[in-house]
Amino acid sequence: MVTRREWLSGSLAFFFARFGVGCSSEDSPKNGAAPPGGASQFEHWQALRDALAQSPDHLRARADALVAAKDPKLIFEFVRDSIATVPPIGQAESLETAVRFGADNALRSGSGTPRERAELLVSLLDRAGFKASVVKGDSAGPLFANDAPAKVYLRRIRLAFEPAAPPNGGSWGDTAAAGAPDPVVVDAAGADSSALFVAAQSWRSVVRSTRPAS
Repeated sequence: MVTRREWLSGSLAFFFARFGVGCSSEDSPKNGAAPPGGASQFEHWQALRDALAQSPDHLRARADALVAAKDPKLIFEFVRDSIATVPPIGQAESLETAVRFGADNALRSGSGTPRERAELLVSLLDRAGFKASVVKGDSAGPLFANDAPAKVYLRRIRLAFEPAAPPNGGSWGDTAAAGAPDPVVVDAAGADSSALFVAAQSWRSVVRSTRPAS
């Protein structure tokens, strides 16, 4: 299973190998020509994006797929099992109405207050063509029980990071070309940074000497 670190490393290697390092016009393909590999830059990035969207922890992509499938049971299970429950920020806030950042952020971050989770469920059901609304729950239900923190708020939700494999097989870490440019070492001897440090210290001394006495 690929980790997020391996995915990021492979993606960056893929980028530098395909498109080169630098900001000058000589570093980019001429006249919009495709980079090595025969595909355009857009197609390469699209492949990365599409692979990432297939990971189980890509909540927005999963929500969109469930809305398209129009299955209310699966939509309910998605919110129940993929969106963690967090308590209100302050004790004075009502458990029924407390909102931190809204339902859309609950989908983006994977967590929300009971109210935000309810509103997210309503939003997804509405997009799927079902009529739904937020209603008040049972005051003797699990959210109000003495062991609610352990059963509800502290329930851990683990979603795997499993992006799809590259279209041509292999792994994303192998997509970098063998001739990828070596990274450029900046100020290896430390001369420039040392000069900047000395200049900064001198400026601080000037400021202190010109500051009025309190």
